[in-house]
Amino acid sequence: ELMKRLVVDIEISDITVGYGITEASSWITMTRPNDPIELRVTTIGLPLECNEVKIVDTSTGEDLPTEVQGEICTRGFLMKEYFKMPSATTAAIDKDGWFHTGDLGMMDTRGYVRITGRIKEVIIRDDTEILPVELEEIIYNLQDISEVQVFGFPHPDRGQEVAVWFRVKEGKKLSAQEVYNYLKKKTNITVDPRYIKTVQQFPMTRSGKVQKFKLAEMAEKEYT
Repeated sequence: ELMKRLVVDIEISDITVGYGITEASSWITMTRPNDPIELRVTTIGLPLECNEVKIVDTSTGEDLPTEVQGEICTRGFLMKEYFKMPSATTAAIDKDGWFHTGDLGMMDTRGYVRITGRIKEVIIRDDTEILPVELEEIIYNLQDISEVQVFGFPHPDRGQEVAVWFRVKEGKKLSAQEVYNYLKKKTNITVDPRYIKTVQQFPMTRSGKVQKFKLAEMAEKEYT
């Protein structure tokens, strides 16, 4: 939704999206400026010439067909190893040289990849998988939303429970009930979040990434 606003409303016509990780020496995939707008706002593009990308089953490691969600793996311009961490290296890079990113996604028939979440961030409530990114994208359609984080935290009876914490744009007002009512119209009962609230800020890393594990710790103390 943010990309759509930048391209359509602010008219930043050549903006592209890149996807990468440190272990792959930065970029793995990228959209192109001449890609259709829909591809530039919904995918992370095509693999760069120096990389291969595939999607595998998170349980078996077997390759998956197009349009099926699994773990994103890459091979090509990779690190040699984690420094003095052989077990971590073995866990991340398989015997065929594929690096397992920990990111969930799917690839279409043209080779474009779409991110759907992080394996460790998937919420499992009552044996049902809930992808935070899908709820976040829905909430970002609310014009007064500045930032939203959907995450799970431990629950004694349900395995995990769903929390939605959000920030509103300066000078705007949006209640937790309004966000809940909007989500209820757009989703089914299996992903219905129980805990929603507005916050002023999120715990961040030095590089500016939201620390969802800290949000989970805060929510567990607050709600259980």
